[in-house]
Amino acid sequence: MENQSKPGGANQQPPPHFEVYNKIKLLGEGAFGKAFLVQCESDKSFAVIKQIVISKMSEKERIEALKEA
Repeated sequence: MENQSKPGGANQQPPPHFEVYNKIKLLGEGAFGKAFLVQCESDKSFAVIKQIVISKMSEKERIEALKEA
């Protein structure tokens, strides 16, 4: 049987899993970004994703946006 252990020992974590979403439609637009209706590829559920442009924000606004996330 071939040795299948990986370098770094037995404590290695598997890579993180990220869901893939497909944009369905634009729901709204504001001063800092847009809200989209999206559908998850794996289970076909729907969600809303807010896309913001932080380059237009002040440092204080960026901190507030991170608190919202």
